Amino acid sequence: GLAMAENLMGNLFHQVGVYYRASEHYHKALEINTRIDHEKQFCETVNMLAALYRELGDFKWSQALLEKSFARNTDKFAPRHIQTCLEGSLLGLYMGNPYLALSLGEEALTLSSKLPAYKAAAHKNIGHAMFGLDRMEDSREHFNASASLYEQLGQPHLGTEPLAGLAAIALSNQNHDKAITFVERIFDIIGSKPLKGPDRLMWIYLTCYHVLSKVQDPHAAEIIEEAHQILDQRANSITDEPLRAFFLEQIPEHKHISEIWETHIKNH
Repeated sequence: GLAMAENLMGNLFHQVGVYYRASEHYHKALEINTRIDHEKQFCETVNMLAALYRELGDFKWSQALLEKSFARNTDKFAPRHIQTCLEGSLLGLYMGNPYLALSLGEEALTLSSKLPAYKAAAHKNIGHAMFGLDRMEDSREHFNASASLYEQLGQPHLGTEPLAGLAAIALSNQNHDKAITFVERIFDIIGSKPLKGPDRLMWIYLTCYHVLSKVQDPHAAEIIEEAHQILDQRANSITDEPLRAFFLEQIPEHKHISEIWETHIKNH
């Protein structure tokens, strides 16, 4: 029970971007689950740690943790295995391997037929992989399926990521009106508070900026300012300097947001 509580606290701090506190709680949970030899909770905690380090830009350590989870799990149909596939799929995207992202995303989708939350995440990851492979129609199909499932689940904040994917596809097809429609839906969901929860949080903000910038909407400056504030707050919560550098430089959307903001400041 204590390990479960530590894991949930880790999830809470992870979602709000207080990374060092998330790491502390995850490691406490991992120590307990290792000591009591609890396979299910061990794999769940390792998966969350892998997600944390993927978000921080330490891809090698994230990959090593996922390999531990795959090796430790004895039930290939359990939710923890699906979760490992989903995390591996996301990591594949960041490591520039859309084929790995697609393979693990499809495995997760096959196994999650009766688990709509995992199914929505699998569709989303496949959508990203297809986009990276320039298979736009397939990407659109999976992003639509993901957005629909998140709406049915009452989790519109998570649905902002596939909506951003649909906006990115529309933008790549020069369909600016359609891209704006998806961005407006995202803004309706976000409201006045910073967005929390999606796997590729800053990518959502960056995609919205690109759409608004393309049509010369003055709100583009506001969205990049908000994105930079969130990025800066999260970076400041990372006490390890090399890891902070990873966070700002290894994640493409983080680096791009910083560059756009610096250019914006120079021009104003």
